[in-house]
Amino acid sequence: MQDEKSLLAISVPEAGKRLGIGRSAAYAAAANGELPVIRIGGLLRDWGDFVRAQGLPLVTLHGLRHSHVSALIASGVDPLTISRRNEHTVRCQSGANSLFRSLLAAANSMA
Repeated sequence: MQDEKSLLAISVPEAGKRLGIGRSAAYAAAANGELPVIRIGGLLRDWGDFVRAQGLPLVTLHGLRHSHVSALIASGVDPLTISRRNEHTVRCQSGANSLFRSLLAAANSMA
């Protein structure tokens, strides 16, 4: 986990936690300008431009996140560490659940 002083930005929900307000209130504060935010729409556009310029297959940033989780599972990292690293609860999203379960089963069978 990164040292708090080394963080350049935090998520809106994390800012809400640190301010002692709920997730919805934090998003409302971000929407009305009370909470300064960095919008990543340009980052997403720049990512697509970069991938196309390099001749790489178009993979979304979210897809890279799933690839990262798959690589962690394949290398034997325990699910709790993975969920903490990705700021998820222990249970998976329903769509990814069966994929990650099969990857975990394969990793366990190799152990």
